[in-house]
Amino acid sequence: ICIICTFLWVFFIGERSLYYIFATAGFLAITFGTFYYFSRIKRRFFSLLFTIVLLLFGSFLFFIAGGLDGQALYIYILIFVILISIVKKRKYLTTAILVILNILALYLIDTLLPELIEPVFESEFIKKFILFPFILSFSGLIILIIKFNYGEKNKVLQDQKEEIQDLYNNITDSVNYATKIQSALLISDEKINQIIPHHFILFLPKDIVSGDFYWAHETNNKKVIVAADCTGHGVPGAFMSMLGITLLNEIVINKQILQTDLILEELRKNIKKTLSEKTNDGMDMSVVIIDYNKMKMQYSGANSPIIQIRDKKLTEYKPDRQPVGNYIKENDFSKTSISINKNDIFYMFSDGYKDQIGGKEKRKFMSKHFKELLFSIHLQPLAEQKEILNKKFNEWKNYFDTESISRQDIEELLLMVNIKAEEHNVAIEKFHQFRKEIRKKPNISLKELDTFYKEKFRE
Repeated sequence: ICIICTFLWVFFIGERSLYYIFATAGFLAITFGTFYYFSRIKRRFFSLLFTIVLLLFGSFLFFIAGGLDGQALYIYILIFVILISIVKKRKYLTTAILVILNILALYLIDTLLPELIEPVFESEFIKKFILFPFILSFSGLIILIIKFNYGEKNKVLQDQKEEIQDLYNNITDSVNYATKIQSALLISDEKINQIIPHHFILFLPKDIVSGDFYWAHETNNKKVIVAADCTGHGVPGAFMSMLGITLLNEIVINKQILQTDLILEELRKNIKKTLSEKTNDGMDMSVVIIDYNKMKMQYSGANSPIIQIRDKKLTEYKPDRQPVGNYIKENDFSKTSISINKNDIFYMFSDGYKDQIGGKEKRKFMSKHFKELLFSIHLQPLAEQKEILNKKFNEWKNYFDTESISRQDIEELLLMVNIKAEEHNVAIEKFHQFRKEIRKKPNISLKELDTFYKEKFRE
């Protein structure tokens, strides 16, 4: 570009001499070549070189503008901003000092301007063959250097991004594999169906791996069922859940301990033995043992209640207010004996559902609403109960106000929301289907349209 501009410049001023053309073109090529060398190969000298060139360029403009009588000193504000954006933070003070010294030097030289500088700039040779390539070189160099500098920074950022992405992929792969291990430790659907034929499990881990777990075993015609919530979420919680499952296998299957309070006592003892006393890690847990021969059920809980609904009456059995693990004020776990009937329904749960933040006011779901929800659905088939609970949970967790939502709001939401590409495509497709359905209802009333509109947008 600089060489083309040189040829055009020489052509328009009427000077056809190849000497001037190639001299100017050579000057530009050497200048840019030098800076390319320092920007790519001798990087540690590049900031200094660029600072010197930029200050020289500012001085040059100062002279052209007529010194202090002109307005060229204002160019140093731009120069300072450019330098601050280029150099590293630790060189800010040095850069500021160089700029100030340069300005002071210009003030001193200004008195000599008429005698030394003006004759040079009044020269026809200078005006025709030096001024243009000089300004073109400095202007081009500033743009080129800034581009190089930010190109380097972008490359560093890109390298860091790729490094972080690799680390993320490695961690995610490891955690995904840990999910397989945790799933293998959890009781299989086939086995739990044999132990408890009439049941449902709503398992909604917050992270890829979970600190919640469920466990069941049948021995001596007694069915032992456990629902537990370990300290922490994700990987720390998953480690605790694996420890809990392993210890339960040892306590119930190998040691044949079949008293709910003794199971919690033994579990606490083993967790404290396994983990350091300095940690407060443990788990909240509800344990029941069902004896169908006697139609009795034992229950013990560590910060984890259970709910029974019989003949349209809800009863909550309270737990002991202590976890299974290290605790400041430890007491012996208690045991409750419950008579059971054929049509009873029991719910065992962690605190994840009732503590979920959501809704219009972004607050917890709360225990009261959770019990009301369970009571409202307890007569439904178990599969439907699970579906209702899952749907309600997602609606609460992902709530947004649909009363006044518009098509534009939906489109903006789809742009902002952090979902996978395939999920985004499904949402877009549903959105277009909805618009087609609206067009097929020319005689719909405003009230029907409003209801239809809100239901579809909520979906």
